[in-house]
Amino acid sequence: QTYEVVGELTIDAGEQYMSTLGVGEGGVWVGFSEGMLVKVDPASVAEVLRVWGLENPVGIVGGYGSVWVTHIADDALARLDPQTLGTIAVISVDQAPYGISLNPSQ
Repeated sequence: QTYEVVGELTIDAGEQYMSTLGVGEGGVWVGFSEGMLVKVDPASVAEVLRVWGLENPVGIVGGYGSVWVTHIADDALARLDPQTLGTIAVISVDQAPYGISLNPSQ
């Protein structure tokens, strides 16, 4: 409501760069160029989970009980478990999917 900074977090990603950021399903989701995915607790602004997933994720959002990640290298959309970031499904799509958004009112 006030646009004041309420917390900061530095994530050690080595040589990777942050390629995507999204919110939903109880987390702030950060994807990195070499496939590292990080879940950040929005209340404590602390890293709570770090896994290696899809290389070069470019879109990420939480919703409908999952974390959804677009992956341009394989022309795919991955559905991940928000508790473990384990893969539930990988859906093939055409032409390098980039961003992603969900409509929670549907």
